[in-house]
Amino acid sequence: MVQSARDNRLETRSARLRLASGRRYFKAVGEGLTLVYRRTSDGFGTWSAKIGLADGKYLMRALGSADDYQEANAADVLTFWEAQERARQLADQAKVDIGVVLRPRTVKDAAEAYMSWFRDHRKSVSSTEHVVRTHILPHLGEKRLNELSTAHIREWQGQIATASSSAALFLTVNSAIPFRTDD
Repeated sequence: MVQSARDNRLETRSARLRLASGRRYFKAVGEGLTLVYRRTSDGFGTWSAKIGLADGKYLMRALGSADDYQEANAADVLTFWEAQERARQLADQAKVDIGVVLRPRTVKDAAEAYMSWFRDHRKSVSSTEHVVRTHILPHLGEKRLNELSTAHIREWQGQIATASSSAALFLTVNSAIPFRTDD
């Protein structure tokens, strides 16, 4: 679970009631995600989420009322902590809806994208597909790209080298990898 951000101005209703009306107060609660509190001219507070997008633009979404004068109900009246959690949920959903994040990318996803490019630009498609299908995907296919390290690749190469009696196979597999494993 993500650690909640702290802000003495926004955490308690008594602190929020001392803030100026009509002004927005911002608190970063994640990468590209800001929680926004605003006291209206009527004196009650509202929570919004400002969600940063990859192209430099952002989405602003209302989360609900602050618990300045009402008890929080976790539905439409939110505490500071509930507003943070709702903002994170909304940001995750917004990124999925606009296609920014569908799911974590795996080696299998990268191999499919690479093979798509390879089919259009190279000639040794069948042998490369065979190497990817039989030697790369069974060992690394479900590994998330953001978790893949040089150590994982070296371990995989070692498994192939010991399992294979053919040095040619080892060289073929290593040539099919379109990235370096230098530290």
